[in-house]
Amino acid sequence: MWLLYLGQNEPEEKNKYCTGKKADMRPKVHYSLYKGLFFSEFNLGFGRPKSDTCLNCDRIHTQLNNPDISEELKSKLSNEKDLHLRKAQSAYNLLSEKSLKAKNGLCDVFTFDFQQNLPSPVLTTSDIFYSRQMWTDNFGMHDCFNNDGIMHLWNENEAGRGSSEVCSALKKTLLA
Repeated sequence: MWLLYLGQNEPEEKNKYCTGKKADMRPKVHYSLYKGLFFSEFNLGFGRPKSDTCLNCDRIHTQLNNPDISEELKSKLSNEKDLHLRKAQSAYNLLSEKSLKAKNGLCDVFTFDFQQNLPSPVLTTSDIFYSRQMWTDNFGMHDCFNNDGIMHLWNENEAGRGSSEVCSALKKTLLA
């Protein structure tokens, strides 16, 4: 963004930067000043967007960002969010604790998760992009005792994503 600023306001300095003559640069607004103002005055930051967020967190976040929300409701939602996040952290801590016990041979722990599900085939042509594509599902299982991971892939013409369908598809694979 600083380079965009230079291009619009100090094109000769941007040219020096782009041609590798950084030592000759004498911009009116140095990068450090621009960065400091950008982060302190605009309170903006960069980062990867969170993916696979839970519906409850998204709902609370959306409601809290409503400018017309009452202070009473804001307080209630903040407490609900804190409780929800504490429960999630507690579950994560329990999984970590049990996984450590499994690694020490005291018990066995299995974790299950749907991984990224992909359209098949992956095409970007607009006519096909907006058409209905077949999805490939990837279900991951991890045995914390043996540290073995098993991935099971299937297309939606073989089975769906319901719990009974997943268990039936896994049973067919494991028995084969």
